[in-house]
Amino acid sequence: MEMRIKLKFTKYQACGNDFILKDERDGITIPDEKKPKLVKKLCDRHFGIGADGILFVEPSNRADAKMRLFDREDREALMCGNGIRCVADYLYNELKKDRLLIDTNDGVKEITRVDENLYKVNMGRLRYLMKEVKKLFKGSFPDNEKLLDKEITFPNLGKTRVSIVNSGDPHAVVFVKDIEKEDMDKYGKGITENFELFPYGVNTDLCQIIDDETIKVRTYEAGVCYETMACGTGATACAGVAYLTNRVKTNKINVIARGGEMTIEIGKNSLFMIGPAHRVFKGEMYAKI
Repeated sequence: MEMRIKLKFTKYQACGNDFILKDERDGITIPDEKKPKLVKKLCDRHFGIGADGILFVEPSNRADAKMRLFDREDREALMCGNGIRCVADYLYNELKKDRLLIDTNDGVKEITRVDENLYKVNMGRLRYLMKEVKKLFKGSFPDNEKLLDKEITFPNLGKTRVSIVNSGDPHAVVFVKDIEKEDMDKYGKGITENFELFPYGVNTDLCQIIDDETIKVRTYEAGVCYETMACGTGATACAGVAYLTNRVKTNKINVIARGGEMTIEIGKNSLFMIGPAHRVFKGEMYAKI
């Protein structure tokens, strides 16, 4: 039976990747079975608030809070780089802590406030061995194979040189000469929506090397099934792969997305993502769940 609730929310954006944030630590909690329907309704840009997904902030017994992201197509993400910066900004404004721990489906992440609206996230280690991604990718490579620059045949694309990695969420990275001339939807349909190879779904990133320390990235995101303005785990994945394959010559990489810029620092055992997060507005509305 449907019930009508008064929903308080905060609208956030990080490099144009936009989210509805709902704090579930107090007050009304949306049951998991009701979340997909609510997400679809509220993310609709014509009949709802409009967003790429909803961030739910929940209690955690091992961190300042837990973050869960539900994309508009009913998929719960493992992690979200832009989303976690938004949650960090929300928690900072409440807790006034420059160092935060946020629990995710990909483990606890440490976030440091660098400046006003600017956050540095320890994204953990880039996972690129077959055995590290085999639950997400149904390829036939040996367990210890590095999935960097592998030729894989995709529908409508043919043989494509691609790197399959996990930077918190699964990504397929393809390097191109001129990113603006590429048909992002064609790559998205051929790779992201290839559920035989990627049963969980995969984000598809096109990456262009600009110079020794700069890359440009476009991402077709799983769960929303279109190109978003930016993707934090995508920026991390592309920078990590570019570094590992010697396409860039520095461990501090500038990433240009359509909605803004981020910096990825390559550490010994971790990648660090630095980028902005901005609160757009607060609001409340009635919704049926």
